[in-house]
This record gives sequence, C-alpha cells and structure tokens, in this order.
Amino acid sequence: MEQRHILIADDEKNIRLCLGIMLRSSGFKVSLAKNGTEALSMLLRFNDSAEPVDLLITDIRMPELDGIQLIRCISQFEFNLPVIVITGFGDKKMLIELIGLGIQDFLEKPFGNNDVSRKIDKAFERQRRFKENFRKSHTSSLNKKKEMENDLQISADRKEFVLRYQPIIDLETKDIIGIEALIRWVHPQKGIILPTDFIPLAEETGLIVPIGAWVLKTACQQIAEYIRELSAEKPFILGINVSTRQLLQEDFFINIKKIIKESDINPECVKLEITESAIMDNVDIVLPVFKKLRKQGIRLAIDDFGTGYSSLSYLHLFPFDTLKIDRSFVDKIGLDDDKSMKIIQAVISLASDLDMNVVAEGIENEFQIKRLRELKCKYGQGFYFSEPLPSERIEYLLRQNCRPLGLKENPVPKNSKTGDSCCKMTSVSEHLNL
Repeated sequence: MEQRHILIADDEKNIRLCLGIMLRSSGFKVSLAKNGTEALSMLLRFNDSAEPVDLLITDIRMPELDGIQLIRCISQFEFNLPVIVITGFGDKKMLIELIGLGIQDFLEKPFGNNDVSRKIDKAFERQRRFKENFRKSHTSSLNKKKEMENDLQISADRKEFVLRYQPIIDLETKDIIGIEALIRWVHPQKGIILPTDFIPLAEETGLIVPIGAWVLKTACQQIAEYIRELSAEKPFILGINVSTRQLLQEDFFINIKKIIKESDINPECVKLEITESAIMDNVDIVLPVFKKLRKQGIRLAIDDFGTGYSSLSYLHLFPFDTLKIDRSFVDKIGLDDDKSMKIIQAVISLASDLDMNVVAEGIENEFQIKRLRELKCKYGQGFYFSEPLPSERIEYLLRQNCRPLGLKENPVPKNSKTGDSCCKMTSVSEHLNL
C-alpha cells in the first residue's frame, strides 16, 4: 500500500513533534512546518513532486500566516486535500469562519492518539467518498455526452430539425425589415432542444457542417417566395447563423451560391451571421472567405458583438454591414449600468463611422426601445416584438403586416408539439406606438 503523506503545521514545537512521532509510528510519511507560511511553501513544493501531501493538520493560531489564511490559500491554489484543524479554548469565532470555508474535521486540545487516529480515518473516508461520487458524476456526464452525440448524429442524418424565424424591426418606422432563422432540434424522446444545448456539441464533433448546410438550404427555400415579394423596393433580409467550420469547408462558397440561385433569391437579401469570437479566433483564415461572399453580394453580420473577444482595430478590415449588440448589454438598460450604456453608445458610434447598421438583440420592454432610439440604434429584435415563429406563422405575419403581442403583456399559447408560439396577432403600428 502506498505510504500517505501528512503535513503538520503548528507553532508549538511539542505538539508538532509529538504528532509527528505518533503518525510516523502508524506508517505515515510526515512533514513538519512551524507556521502557515512554511506550510504553504512545502505544499507548493511537494505538489510538484512524487510525494504530494495527502492530508494537512494545522493549528488555527500561528504567526506570519494563521490557519484560516493558510486554508484560504489552499483553496486559491486548488489543492484537493482534506484538512484537520487543531482548536483550543476561545476559538469559537474562528471555528464559525472555518465551517464557512468548508472545514468539517476539528481536533480539540487536549487530544490523545485515538482522537487523532479517528479524525484521520474520518477525513480520508470523506475524501474517498467525494472522489467516488465525482468519478461517478464525471462518468455519468461523459455517458450523457456520448449519448447526446449519437442522438445528434442520427438526427443529422434524418434531418430531425425545424426552423423558427424572429422578426427584426426598424425601431423608428416599426416596419419588419428582416427575419433571423433559428434552428431547433426535434428530439424523438426529449422534444424540442434549443441551439444553446446542442450547437457547441455540433461544433465539437463537426456535425455543424451538415446541420448548417441544412439550415441554409431550408431557410432559403421556406422563405424565398416572401423575400421576393417583400424585396420590390429594397432587400428584405434573411439572417442565417453560420460557424467558422462551415466557412472553412472548400465547397461552402459554391454551395451557398447554388442554394441562392436555386431559391431564386437576390444575394443581397441573405445575411450570414458569425459570432465575433469565431471571427477573432480565425482572422487570417476567414477574412478571404468574407471578401468572396461580399463580392457575391451576400451580406455579413457580426453576432453577439461586445462580449469581449473582438479587437476594434481589426473591425475596419472586415466587409461587414451589420453589428448585432449582444443581449447581455440590452438586458442592463434601465438598471443604472453606466458601463453597459457606454459600450452600446460606443458600438453605435463606431458602426456609424464604418457605415454599418446596428441591431440590438434581446429587447423585452418599451423603455429599452426608447433608450436605444435615443442612442441612434435603428434596428432591434427580441421577445417584446415576437418570439421565434414557425414558417407558416411568419408568413402570415409578413403578409398581413402584423406581429405577435409582447410575451410579457399577453403570453402567447404554446404549440404542444414544438413549444413555440401559436401567435395571437396585432397591428405593428398599433402595438409599437412609442
């Protein structure tokens, strides 16, 4: 059996030595420290060796670095080891603080050999159970991920997805100027699964390529007729999310040209949305692709802009015509969050200088609309206007120039199969009389 390593930190020499002798006689490897600073240094040194510390026994009151400070440092450095704290009379207030730090094992002075043995056995048993539970949890998570990956592969082969469309509104005229296509996974057993719960896995496995190709083709085919009707005076925009992995496929450009041609859509009506994190992680690779797409007439938008990935110095290099402000900033409008408001204002000003449009995502109330208009943000989308709708509902909405009531004011009944709105309608101009 491997010899376990115990570190004892106590400024009282007699206690330190007595504990050391007792534990060595019980078969443990023992290291001694006379204060918290020395103990922390030994922990760091042993952690990178073949004999890391398995258990710490520490006094509360020590010079330089006391027991509580030592335990905080252990937490900061993420040492995964059990701790037994030696306590004495008058340590009640410090005990409360230690319990708050997650310490469960205490050795009260005076103590004997049996007390020490019981506490050590208890601490190691608790750690064993923790590791076993963690292993089971980790195994369970891996199994669930593998199961989901297999299900996603099957669904990708069977095309078990649907598209929902969310209107994009001109905040001044209240007109619907475009829509964004959003995918939903129709799982045979689990029902509707939102993209946030499966797109990362699709990216990781590469399934985003066939799934993304299906989205492009289906969105263009479903909405083609209405795009042609609504684009008589100016292009009506169909926004479609694409990933970097799609863009890097050799046949991506050829395929999207083919889809647009077969759907008989003006390329100026199609806007590909790419998250800024994906762009900034692959600047040199994706820039030539963006230029080819834009030369073809296809529009480009930076999605989730402002989340901290982008470098503004790069922005002028990209042939984008739209910035979409992340909903995390819109959510904070009205919450006295000056920083978020300054970011929104800076983004809008920057976009104006670069001759780009701005769309605010996640709008949920009239106050947000009012502030965005004051900041000269022209476009927006969100549940205030409409949640994502099935194709037949968005078609009705576009034909009638109508829109669903805001969800918070008049909750829309759900379709039992898809979980999406069944769409009670009201006039756009009537509802957006701001």
